[in-house]
Amino acid sequence: MMMNTALGLLFAAAACGRYQFEAIADEGAPDAARTLLEMPGCVLATCDGVALHLCSTLATWQEGQAACTAASSTLARIETASHAVCVGYAMASAGIEYAWIGLVQAPGQPAPDVGWTWNGSPAATTIFWAPAEPSDIDAVESDEHDCGRVQAPNALAADRNCGDRMAYLCAPR
Repeated sequence: MMMNTALGLLFAAAACGRYQFEAIADEGAPDAARTLLEMPGCVLATCDGVALHLCSTLATWQEGQAACTAASSTLARIETASHAVCVGYAMASAGIEYAWIGLVQAPGQPAPDVGWTWNGSPAATTIFWAPAEPSDIDAVESDEHDCGRVQAPNALAADRNCGDRMAYLCAPR
């Protein structure tokens, strides 16, 4: 941990290869980060140059999305392998095991692996699913597991009931 008293910033940083997780906490943070820093239970991380808000407050998918929207962001997308590695490491560093991301399945789909989008649109064409996911529990679509979450430390996705309560990840729109 390093304290830069001249700027009044407190950084907790840990590196994982070329990926950087950085939690920033202080009112001296840049304007773009201030809204998030005022969200209780959240820390700011950067992964591949994308700001992420890691929010440990337990929420349903819809509550997480509403909290992100209130902070002028949205539930996060994870669209590259390097981003997944960094997000998983950031979650583990922040003590978050499971977190909602912006994956949501349109209702009435014929199978668990069809109709996934990022926050309702656009279509999610690259998803890093955990083995045997998405499954809707029994690999038969039942419209019960229509929201996506990731798990530390690898940030692989799984489908879950949107009413489950867990941490959530916000990112800029």
